Amino acid sequence: MTTHDTYCGSTPSGIKMDTIRCFSDNNCYVLRDDKGFITIVDPGEPESVIPGLLKLNINLDDDEQLQKTQILITHHHWDHSGGNKFFSTKYPTLPILGGAIDNPEHVNRLLANNELFQHGEYTFVPHHTPCHTKGHICFFFYKSGDETEQNDTPLEGECGIFTGDTLFSAGCGKFFEGTAEQMFKNMSFFRSLPPQTFVYDGHEYSKSNLTYCQRCEPNNPDISRQLEWISKHPNVSTHPSTIELELKINSFMRAGSVDVLHQLRESKNKGAEVVLKFSELR
Repeated sequence: MTTHDTYCGSTPSGIKMDTIRCFSDNNCYVLRDDKGFITIVDPGEPESVIPGLLKLNINLDDDEQLQKTQILITHHHWDHSGGNKFFSTKYPTLPILGGAIDNPEHVNRLLANNELFQHGEYTFVPHHTPCHTKGHICFFFYKSGDETEQNDTPLEGECGIFTGDTLFSAGCGKFFEGTAEQMFKNMSFFRSLPPQTFVYDGHEYSKSNLTYCQRCEPNNPDISRQLEWISKHPNVSTHPSTIELELKINSFMRAGSVDVLHQLRESKNKGAEVVLKFSELR
């Protein structure tokens, strides 16, 4: 069995993305374009984010860089939005964007579902994905001008999505403020995205998620392949994934019904396991 240099088997050629680790396993993402515009996603721990930005030669005390920076917040949980007070106080002009339903504290621009906006070279599309929280937002993004004439989802070219705590590699978020029906609808949305979409999720949970999915799908060679990759790259990030890969390894995305998805999530919460039949998967 062979492995790739990266977790998903490919590397974005045009997406300049860096990850800053917050707390023990939170991913704060930093997206930059060729014009110097900066997008920071879920900077929940300023004590880690500020030094991480400086290592990337990003200094928000520099007015030129500050004017080209925005912060995106996927949902209101403290480990994702806890830095908002710091950033809004120290940098009052810094745009901090989040969903109108969740309305995280210290956000200064509230977004509606599918309310497109641009920042530098990128177009962002906020998608309402309720369940983990009532107003959770996932941010789909692509280079402006790459969209097709028919819709705002590029069918070719590089694109990505910040999924917060809704979609993880080989997993999904807990149903804290929603239902299995809502999460099933979210999974359907992710399945509809271009397969080459790079997935940037909110936590480094891939190894434990894959271990659970392997118990659910013991004969799935793609899951085994990803676990082997992790074992050979123990200190390497498993991000990004891709929609194409998740369709192969993510039992939650592959669940064929609301009931199966609910059973998967409940069993994982309890530390139990479910062996899925082929007929229960997509």
